Amino acid sequence: RVYTTVPLVSHLLSPKQLRILRSEPSSAPRLAKACELAGISRRQLALNLDLSPGYVHDVSRWRYKDISLSKARLLSRSLGISVDDLFPQNDL
Repeated sequence: RVYTTVPLVSHLLSPKQLRILRSEPSSAPRLAKACELAGISRRQLALNLDLSPGYVHDVSRWRYKDISLSKARLLSRSLGISVDDLFPQNDL
């Protein structure tokens, strides 16, 4: 499914939470941490975005080494952060 606009998700990271996320090592999976900081489960995030909960779980555990840019954008925008914050460049 392709979104032309960002899906409405009420779980956006605050500037303080974003600083915490950015302090995580770039080698650490940041999707799970971002969800934790935003107060949303990975399952709920997946359902809000019409993605498989298993897929979001696998992405958060780095079981997929190559995530599409469109999916990376969808996940990051839904949390109100940049793709680079969620997936540091050396991770994509």
